[in-house]
Amino acid sequence: MNTERPSTTVGIRTRYHGPTDTKGGRISACNKDGMRETRRIFVPYDHALDTSANHHAAASAWVAKFIQPRFDRTKCSATMRGHSFDHDTYWSWNLQDLPNGERV
Repeated sequence: MNTERPSTTVGIRTRYHGPTDTKGGRISACNKDGMRETRRIFVPYDHALDTSANHHAAASAWVAKFIQPRFDRTKCSATMRGHSFDHDTYWSWNLQDLPNGERV
């Protein structure tokens, strides 16, 4: 297992998608890393959360799916930072070691 903890090398964009006839509102989280294909997930909009928390949840789910599986989740966690621009939120992350004995 790779032991280096990566900081953001590419960002994540989250965007709200309104409800349709068949789907409720949702947040997409995606990025395109160079020549790779776009990596995207959709997270249902949780009305118990505010807008910022919904975008944070989507970005965190993206990191959990595409970044953290390469690392031991019992030994590291992700810190997310987001900035909004033109109805989208752009995120960066940093993985850090957990203190001894602490588990995710």
